[in-house]
Amino acid sequence: MAAREKCVSCGLLSVGGLLIVLGAIMLTVFPVIIRDQVRKRAALGLNPNGTLNEMTAKWADPAFHLKMEVWMISVVNSEAVVNGAKPRVIQKGPFTFREKMHKEGIMFIDNQTKIYYRNKKTYTFERNESCADCDLDYRVTIPSIVFQKAISFAATKGGVIRAAFEVLLKMVSETPFVTVTVGEALFDGYSDKLITAICNHRGLEVMCEKLAHIPKRVGFFYGQNATDDGVYFAHTGQKRIEDLGQIITWKNMTILPSDWWSSSDSLIIKGTDGSLVKPGLDRKDLLHVFVSAICRSTYLSYQSDTEYEGIPAYRYGMSKEILNGSRPENKGFCNPDEPRYYSLASQPVGCLPSGMLDISRCQPGNPPVIISLPHYLYSTEEVQNSIDGLGSPNLSEDEIYVDIEPTAGVTLRAERRMMMNIGMWNADRKISMVENMKNVIIPVLMVNESAFMDDATRDELKGKLINLQKGINTGGIVLLVAGAFLWAVFVVLAIVWSVKKRNESEDNRPLVIHEEVVSMATVDDEVARLQAENDRLRLALTDFNERIVCGRLTGELPDNFLEQFSQLPDRPLEQVLRFLPARQVVKMRHVSRKFNHLIRKCSKTMPKMKRDGTVVLRNNNAGELTVDWFDDCGSKITTTTTSLAGDEVALSELLRFIRIGGRMFFGEGVSAADEVLDQLSKAWLTIHPEVVIFSSDLSHTSQDSLRAFLVKVEPSIRRLNFQNVTNISDSLLSDDVIGAAGRLDGLMVLPMCWGSELRDSNVISDINIGDRTLLAMADAGRVSSYFFVMGCSGITPGGIRAFVEKWTKKERPQVDANFSGFGWPLELCELTFYKCANVTAAAVEEACGDLLKKETIAGADVFVGDSGEMQERVRYTTQCPSSNCRLEILFHYYPFHSHFVNEPRLDDEIDYNYDDDYPDDLDPEIEDDDFDDYDGYDAMDYDDDEDSDLD
Repeated sequence: MAAREKCVSCGLLSVGGLLIVLGAIMLTVFPVIIRDQVRKRAALGLNPNGTLNEMTAKWADPAFHLKMEVWMISVVNSEAVVNGAKPRVIQKGPFTFREKMHKEGIMFIDNQTKIYYRNKKTYTFERNESCADCDLDYRVTIPSIVFQKAISFAATKGGVIRAAFEVLLKMVSETPFVTVTVGEALFDGYSDKLITAICNHRGLEVMCEKLAHIPKRVGFFYGQNATDDGVYFAHTGQKRIEDLGQIITWKNMTILPSDWWSSSDSLIIKGTDGSLVKPGLDRKDLLHVFVSAICRSTYLSYQSDTEYEGIPAYRYGMSKEILNGSRPENKGFCNPDEPRYYSLASQPVGCLPSGMLDISRCQPGNPPVIISLPHYLYSTEEVQNSIDGLGSPNLSEDEIYVDIEPTAGVTLRAERRMMMNIGMWNADRKISMVENMKNVIIPVLMVNESAFMDDATRDELKGKLINLQKGINTGGIVLLVAGAFLWAVFVVLAIVWSVKKRNESEDNRPLVIHEEVVSMATVDDEVARLQAENDRLRLALTDFNERIVCGRLTGELPDNFLEQFSQLPDRPLEQVLRFLPARQVVKMRHVSRKFNHLIRKCSKTMPKMKRDGTVVLRNNNAGELTVDWFDDCGSKITTTTTSLAGDEVALSELLRFIRIGGRMFFGEGVSAADEVLDQLSKAWLTIHPEVVIFSSDLSHTSQDSLRAFLVKVEPSIRRLNFQNVTNISDSLLSDDVIGAAGRLDGLMVLPMCWGSELRDSNVISDINIGDRTLLAMADAGRVSSYFFVMGCSGITPGGIRAFVEKWTKKERPQVDANFSGFGWPLELCELTFYKCANVTAAAVEEACGDLLKKETIAGADVFVGDSGEMQERVRYTTQCPSSNCRLEILFHYYPFHSHFVNEPRLDDEIDYNYDDDYPDDLDPEIEDDDFDDYDGYDAMDYDDDEDSDLD
């Protein structure tokens, strides 16, 4: 019997182990083998007989289903637009074209590691796949590129040339809009009236071609059918498969012409032409692509896992940040001479709004062509609402994406969408024909280029790769499960056999009856011992309760208190913890696991002492941090003292059972050092101040710690003052840091002592707060708000104008017409800019003079301005009587006094100092949000001791 059991056990273990090993091999080794085989076949090259290898042949003549759909956009109120009206359009489409791609001029060099080629594209109109009445003879009204080019040229000239151009435009009845057929607008091109009458005239060709660079025929895709976009020189992947398709040069250029874009980074040619993707794709990879149609390199990033016709794929798409000109990395793609089409809130200076790209500088003749996504996806509401009849953006229908099988790098499906627009400029009203027209960007067509994997490629990919991968995965999992099952059977049988042997052994054991006599004396002694223990614990708790007087702990703890305390049940412990000094609580953490668990639980459930007056933090030269609490009348309630370094009890532990509200004041010394802010940012603390004042040395304060603290107080903070601060670094304050505090009703930045010293000082630290922070203040929710800054170079007159426009348009309750008296609250918004590099009274008057009223402050003394001249104090105001609100903009230091928060006086103290006790002088209160951000006790400052004495 034993031999059979041994044989079965060995068989189960051996076979199960073998199956598990085989399953592990299938799941780990086989995928590597498949990946290596795919990589070997993915490179471009020639067969031994000189013909194109399989990969190159499929790449040169792709069998994919390719088509281009075009929706034409026609302006229906062109005359009204010229007179200043909002454009209204209708859409027609799709006009469908079958697309054929073919690589020409293929030539390998350097042992087939590099390749020259041309990418030829041919488009054929498919009437049956287009809309019902979509014909290339359909007529549309679109902006005239030639007219815009002509007036742009004339407006920059003076005297005779500008006058001659304007006369010629009127003679040939050239208008800002032209009506042409769809075929002419796309591939055929059309001959403009100006071109026909002037530029084709013998003797005037030089004026059109050399001076104005006006083309003889106009079409958005004119000259691009059955042609290529230039010679590409790229890597084949033979040397390194990761370089497959990476472009070395285009049109014999490694970088683009310097007059196309405005920075060296934007001129770099980087990536593939989009037709090749390396095998072994990872979700972290960025797919860099050079797109000649928009004259720049860009990239696609991973978005999600997806599936196409049963084949798993990664979806890569274009990030909305790529067409955001306000980002530093995109500044080079902006045109510094860009006309203003929208407000500053939508269109930065010298650039287009987010979601748009000006490609005029890289097009022949520099026509005002602007590329965007359909329906202005990723642009602001102002841009999207600037055209009537265009429709709203839809992410799934307007985005750019490509689905790729990651192992082989095969494209399964791709959608490239864009909208072409014309920028219509009124030539700064120098040309009478457009002097009433507003600068406007008008869409002319939307394009959707689609690529879908053909059936043959799909079947081959499934048969040679996908099904093989699925079979290996399924087989590996089955083998692992089968092996684990056999091992489980072995365990079950081993238990059964063990129990059976034990029963057989007990059945064969002789029966012995043991008699045990327990005396009554022993029982009485045990009962007496238990009774004495119970009495001792009850006396310990009674003794402790006698030390609690009026909710305060008095006297000293007995020497054996911790030993007795550890034996109490949880319920009385929770009550006792509330009255213990904070330092004693921390020491008790190290006694046992029981205390750690209890303190964690109490952090979430125990009432917290509410402090809604003012808490002041100070740091002396010895590194000692003092925390004083004051009530609403300015009288000190209690004091807590700790150390910035080396104290066995951290600040976050001393404040664990306190709810801080009201004001937080960081006073003398480095009271706002990283060590303090990091402690105050702990998740288990409840800090809800409405006002935070920094009036300290910020030399030990970093951006990360300050940002984390402002994130902590963001739900409650309404006003933030940096007043009288010293040693503030240039990089400490920024839009990003201040933005962490959320919507504020008041912000003051005063980086040094003010008063007479400030008036005589013209050297101010450069604070990096900019227009973004200022614009956010326009949403202030209080009746009164203020924005006082000194030395902030990031504020611009354009940003102030955007603020004024936003503040003026803000929705407010209207003043009741029947209301009388002075009880209706005045909404006063005060802006003060003192010694800010880009903001002067003259600059604000130039930028906002049409929105604001200039006032001289009555009774105010003259002062010395930045230029050294005596100046009157002025302010700029605007008022909305209907809602009783007023905006004031000033440029001197006196307004800082009005919102300067003084530190509470220390002479009216109440003697409630109990060395870190938590007095019950304020009613404890549990707030619903006290524990919303509680993340457990794992984040404590004493991680090294967290589990001490717990074994």
